[in-house]
Amino acid sequence: MNREEKKAWALAYLAMLSYSVPVGFAFMAVKTGVGQGGSLQLLTFRFTSAFLGALLLQAAGRIRWDRAALPRRDLAITALSYVGFLGFQAFGLLYTTSIVSGILFAAVPVFARLIGGVVLKERSTRTQNLFAALSVGAVMAMFAIGAGDGLRSVSLPGFGLLLVSSLSCALSNVYMRRVRQSCSPLTVSYFCCGTGCVIFWGLSLASGALKEGLGAYLQPLTRPGYLASVLYLGILCTLVTGALITYALRTLPAMSATIFGNFSTALSVVAGALILREPLYPYQLVCTLLIVIGVLGISLSTPPAKAETKGEENGN
Repeated sequence: MNREEKKAWALAYLAMLSYSVPVGFAFMAVKTGVGQGGSLQLLTFRFTSAFLGALLLQAAGRIRWDRAALPRRDLAITALSYVGFLGFQAFGLLYTTSIVSGILFAAVPVFARLIGGVVLKERSTRTQNLFAALSVGAVMAMFAIGAGDGLRSVSLPGFGLLLVSSLSCALSNVYMRRVRQSCSPLTVSYFCCGTGCVIFWGLSLASGALKEGLGAYLQPLTRPGYLASVLYLGILCTLVTGALITYALRTLPAMSATIFGNFSTALSVVAGALILREPLYPYQLVCTLLIVIGVLGISLSTPPAKAETKGEENGN
């Protein structure tokens, strides 16, 4: 591995560390926002703020692309699965706690490994698979013990929605790596934010949420706490984190990049227990520790991949 490859490897992991911090507190922000307005309303405002931020970057010349070179099909799959990931996550939080949601999110790298093997022909070692199995086992144990305790936080609707959310996230990450060969990180994030903005405004109109008028629909934005949640989720946890993970996926295999984001699991547990006052049980701490061990194990046993440079845009 030469100097340039080492630098790319280090920057990719730095990007994933930067990604994991805001994502760790996103569960708390979603739960807080949903408590002051509906899930669909929050998603609409989240993607609107993200897309407005992307438009400002485009106006400033930070986002550019060659229309003829855009991988339209792959980019569409990336954007739709990314929007699905956040959408199903938001509705899943109506049926469960942010702690459970954060721990289930740890299964995403396993799904990314399976999907990446099919789409990108990526392969993993026996050691990586063992650490991945440790993470999966910890997630399964958490739900099994939770159901045995009769916790309301573990419900079938919540589990189903969050499982689909995790699958969508994995699919999005795999295709982010695929389109990264011809699109810059901000370009990918731009299309993801724009797709979400259009979809959720369309769903808001179709559901009759605006029947009392646009002013009434926008009224929650007058509350400082709600507006702060929307901007945090939109700008930092959608536009910025989308660009960060896309940047990392230029260098790292899909499973390795995705599993590194699971450091956010520990943060979601802390945020849910200390800030939202959600119940925290010893088995959840044990499962979280096992998941983090799996994250570290896969990360440390993954050799850095060579960075893709095909189609890289200057200045992005």
